[in-house]
Amino acid sequence: MNRALREPPEWVPVLLGGIFKATGRSSWGEGEARADGMAEVERRASERGLGAVRWPEPWPNDGLAALRANTDRALELGVFGVPTVVRDGEVVWGDDRL
Repeated sequence: MNRALREPPEWVPVLLGGIFKATGRSSWGEGEARADGMAEVERRASERGLGAVRWPEPWPNDGLAALRANTDRALELGVFGVPTVVRDGEVVWGDDRL
């Protein structure tokens, strides 16, 4: 997909742990790929001129403060991870694809 967004996206917080549970997935941040994944995120941020990544402590953290309705809507739209953009019914997941 090489379509540019014509309008800025609406960023909506979701409970990622709820999405993982509903889809049978888990965070790479809790597995053997954690260090490599964090290094990749930091590399991409640097490559894009975004500055140093500040990881929250603890990370991954508890996202219970995110509105339940947003999480349910994200699941209905087919979201299975973040960041995700849904446009015209197409689910685009991952900062490398955005």
